[in-house]
Amino acid sequence: MLPRTADRSRLGKSRVGGLFLASLCAFAALACQSAGSSAKSSDATLSSLALTFGGTPLLLILAFSASTTSYAAAVSNGVASVIVAANPTNTGATVSGAGASGLNVGSTTLSLKVTAEDGSAMKTYSIAIARAASAGTAKHVYIDGGVWPSPSSYDSQVPVYWKDGIINYLPLESGYASGGIGSITVAESGDVYIAGNQNGSLNGYWKNSNFVTLPNGGYSNAFASDIAVDTAGNVWVVGSVGPSSAQIFVVWENGGYPSLLPGSPSNAWAIQADMVGNVIVIGTIGTGSGMLPCVWENGSAPIPLGLSGGNTGGYPHKLAMDSSGNLYSCGNQWGGSTAGPAVWERLDGVWQGAFAVSTSGINSAYNSNFCCMAFDSAGNADCIGLYGPSGPSASTYCTNVYYWPGLGGQPSALVANQAAILMTDSAAAFNPAGQLVVVGSVGTIEPNGRDSWPIADGIPVTFGTASSNPSSLQVDSTNPYGWARSIAIGP
Repeated sequence: MLPRTADRSRLGKSRVGGLFLASLCAFAALACQSAGSSAKSSDATLSSLALTFGGTPLLLILAFSASTTSYAAAVSNGVASVIVAANPTNTGATVSGAGASGLNVGSTTLSLKVTAEDGSAMKTYSIAIARAASAGTAKHVYIDGGVWPSPSSYDSQVPVYWKDGIINYLPLESGYASGGIGSITVAESGDVYIAGNQNGSLNGYWKNSNFVTLPNGGYSNAFASDIAVDTAGNVWVVGSVGPSSAQIFVVWENGGYPSLLPGSPSNAWAIQADMVGNVIVIGTIGTGSGMLPCVWENGSAPIPLGLSGGNTGGYPHKLAMDSSGNLYSCGNQWGGSTAGPAVWERLDGVWQGAFAVSTSGINSAYNSNFCCMAFDSAGNADCIGLYGPSGPSASTYCTNVYYWPGLGGQPSALVANQAAILMTDSAAAFNPAGQLVVVGSVGTIEPNGRDSWPIADGIPVTFGTASSNPSSLQVDSTNPYGWARSIAIGP
């Protein structure tokens, strides 16, 4: 029996030791599991997103950012598929939806789903790709503006335009070092036209990579503000000539001698050619509280646009035309019970009275720059305006971008409470994927008075409806500062 007792004793010790060891292992295993669990990431964002077709990169209309989940691109009819490559920010996250995807004619939306490593979060990134109905008809986003090398060198800006966010420098004539930019338009032929000047003295416009000089009409200076191409291919430019103390507003046709706009306008900066060959200019006559909005058609005497709500003055900013040939101009009116943003319409060839646009929900103390209009895929006229705190100082900037869906819609904030947004000459349009793109610039470097509005120099940006975060247009290390002025959609 003694041996058995001894065996039992040894067995008992072995069991105790085994249980102890097992407990240690179990504790260690639990500790390892706990450590492993805490190490798993909840990050469900992408660090990169790239599309290619046939080995060629496809440019996204908005630059990639981990926090932006909606993108757009446009391709020609011949691009039937794309390859999507995406990397998660955390390597433990999983991405579904990458790889080759076919494209329908029209719009195709591709989705990428990112699932966090710990499974607690999932984020979906979408890319709306517009494929043209026939070869060669893909539309692109064109934006013009200027860039410069340092915060103190605004007056030495280099003229540029961006096609789908990629920068293109405009050539300068020999002996000219800088350029001022007017507006951009793109003809059905794909030719890009940009009004502007060089060194503030050589006035004209760029057609693609060639500068066309416009005669000053015997005056010492001139500025080409806006440009239009009619259905016959004629090029029309509106702007001003005269000594620095005065401005005489004129129109150039096909680079010829300037024609004065009758009625002595105090402003006339925008021009549009309609579908049947008429050329329309909008502007004002008079100054101060009695400044009246007017339109000139084919160089005729000014036609008053009218005001509403007992207002005594008004100022139309931009001209836009819908797919039916109706014209719209947005701006401001003042002096009456409905002072504020307004829209004027030319419906079936007849200009209507001012339409007061709602400012519901907008701080009544804000200054406004009711800057532009855009037409959505259904043909609705939508409005875009910039607002900011009131004040006489040049350091007071716009801080909010508002969007009105339709003329009678209530405003909603596209961008809220930015430190500073460029007020002057901002513009907007719907891109080929149906997203609204607003262009301008942000920043507070070198506030600079111009056209009575302060300019905030900074990196040129676009604002999209998908995100309140601005997306930078391409710049380079030589000229990292800049601003974006106007936008056009074209081949």
